[in-house]
Amino acid sequence: SSRGERVGSIPYGRSLAADGIHLVPNEQEMQAITRARELSTTISLQKTAAEMAKEGFLSRKGEIFAATQVWRMLKRA
Repeated sequence: SSRGERVGSIPYGRSLAADGIHLVPNEQEMQAITRARELSTTISLQKTAAEMAKEGFLSRKGEIFAATQVWRMLKRA
């Protein structure tokens, strides 16, 4: 929500705070978003996902990002 409280799923780049209510920045995920933004300015989203995997950036499930996940990541950031 606009108050920084959880409503639904936790967006990529955020984590649930210790109080179980508020969202806080997730530094590791924020680094992935920043890198995706940098890469996507010069290569396709599919190539961005592949390059991110080579650099060790993986999804919360430990999998390679799909191009659609990269797109959503950039859209929400």
